[in-house]
Amino acid sequence: MTLHVLARILIQRWAKWEDRRKQDQSKILFVIFILAFVVRCSYAGLGLWWAGHSPVYLAIAKSIAFHHSFSLATDIPTASRPPLYPFLIAAFWWTDSVPITPVVLVQIICGAATVVLVSLIAKDRFSEKLHGLLWRKVL
Repeated sequence: MTLHVLARILIQRWAKWEDRRKQDQSKILFVIFILAFVVRCSYAGLGLWWAGHSPVYLAIAKSIAFHHSFSLATDIPTASRPPLYPFLIAAFWWTDSVPITPVVLVQIICGAATVVLVSLIAKDRFSEKLHGLLWRKVL
């Protein structure tokens, strides 16, 4: 066997191993997303999201949706909250009822995607061996 043939065989085996590793990584990321999605859905199902600043954000979003102003009370602008989240809520406010379900679903999806991104960042910053060990312990 010549050196050229041996090199070709090694390259082919390495390419197959790389393809298998990429498929495994995408499966792991999918499992991580589903796990984070389920955890966040169970948290949303308990109704614990209603605590804190939720009523204020809903009042600002209602003002944006129906009065086209960023305010808590009619015609009195406010700067007490960041604007992006009330605009997100107002984008789903099509009827008189509060759009809790679509907003919570968007939050769940964004939160689960954040977990996947943190996993990818951890894999990039730390050794792949350590990253794999951590996720094997979690899963």
